[in-house]
Amino acid sequence: MSESSLPQLQSSPVIDSILAAIFHPIVCIDRQGLIRLCNDALPALLCRKREEIVGRHIDECVPGNRLSAVLATKAGETWGRFAFGDRDFLISHLPMYIDGQLVGALAELHEVSDLERISGELNSFRILSEELEGIIDTVMDGIYVADGQGVTLRISESCRRITGL
Repeated sequence: MSESSLPQLQSSPVIDSILAAIFHPIVCIDRQGLIRLCNDALPALLCRKREEIVGRHIDECVPGNRLSAVLATKAGETWGRFAFGDRDFLISHLPMYIDGQLVGALAELHEVSDLERISGELNSFRILSEELEGIIDTVMDGIYVADGQGVTLRISESCRRITGL
């Protein structure tokens, strides 16, 4: 199959709407390494306008990326580390296929500081949950906690002994 007969990556209202809804930087390149699609987060990261990015080679805009390697090997790479300026990202590079034909590659970036913040919040909730569990289990009163639909969420040890639950 000749290069010109391969399906092409191109913008459409549906694709643009999907990309606009994603707040992590995303970039799609064609088989020549030219940027064909990106969401608004990529130009913001690069401090450039979309018109200055689309149509240019990925290596000109995002030095050190691995998308060219994905095109060469046809193998994706997930959750690699990537530094851009003073920011660190986890990045996934994935080949893109249409009708079984490699048409390009996609990269999505997740800022490490965002993931660390989320991890910290989850850890705080875990600690609070453990503390609450400890309090409920040490009181002498029978405590039974249910949600609005009557689903049991927590039962104190005293309540278990009293009711046999």
